[in-house]
Amino acid sequence: MYCGTSVFASESQALALLKGVEQERMKYDCFTVTYTETRKDEGNKTVTQIVDFDHGKMRKVHLKTRDFSGWSEVLNGDEFYRFVHKPNEDVALTDSNSGQSRYSGLYDPRILGLTSIAHFSSTVHASLLFGRLSGFTVEDTTLDGKPIKRVSVSDGDQLWEMYIDEPGFRLWKTAYTSPALNTSVNNRYDDPNLGPFPSESHVVRIRGKKTIEDRTFKVTGFEVKKSFPPDTFTYKGMDLPLNVAVVDYRIHRRAGYWDGEKLVDDPVRMSAQERRDWEAKRDGQPLGNIARYVLMGAGILMIVYALYSMRQKRLKNQA
Repeated sequence: MYCGTSVFASESQALALLKGVEQERMKYDCFTVTYTETRKDEGNKTVTQIVDFDHGKMRKVHLKTRDFSGWSEVLNGDEFYRFVHKPNEDVALTDSNSGQSRYSGLYDPRILGLTSIAHFSSTVHASLLFGRLSGFTVEDTTLDGKPIKRVSVSDGDQLWEMYIDEPGFRLWKTAYTSPALNTSVNNRYDDPNLGPFPSESHVVRIRGKKTIEDRTFKVTGFEVKKSFPPDTFTYKGMDLPLNVAVVDYRIHRRAGYWDGEKLVDDPVRMSAQERRDWEAKRDGQPLGNIARYVLMGAGILMIVYALYSMRQKRLKNQA
């Protein structure tokens, strides 16, 4: 709950607070973050997402649930790859300006908790309204009984508010109010091991009297990295099935088929056992060999049992 005072400070102080939030977020440029998104506005559908981020390169894996098919997305430079893990799906290769990429679920995870809009081109800088508006004010106030700074700016009948603490520069709440749309983002910071990320972020958007979005993001893991393996932001990092087709939508042509290591012109021919072995190797598990040994063992037992039965029958006849 917000309780305000009337102690206003200069715009320069307000901008310094926003800059502090930006710097805290931007100091992390190579990491992995895991979070679960629950969509109350869609019947409490839930999806867990793992994002690898390396100086602008991104890989986002949406784990399969009862509500969603699993899918993978990669941004590497200007190239964008997307694959939905369903039968008969192709890998889509586009550029970062295509409609398919811009309307995907891929975005810079550092904006979590800063804005209600998670868009492909969203940035920390833009989420904090830098360069878009002027006339920021700041006041000392409290939020849920804690002292905090309230930074606000208006443009006509639109009002933006951001509640920031010092010296941590954590954004606890942001709100947007207008005659057509009201949005709010409420954050919790319960885990100091999550770096710049809130442990929970609750996003609500209301148009008129109707709630059009009600989503909760729970960050469950954060790990700073020095670097990622070189194949992370390539086809190899997408857990692709053998012989899946890759379609280059930039030229509207098939780019090739995935043979497990690279794109080839024609699908790879494999026996059923070879395919199982390949899939086990891809998944990092020697399941193919284990299955083969189990079958061999079962065959040996059947032979031993047959010989034993024949011997018992022969002894019975002799008796």
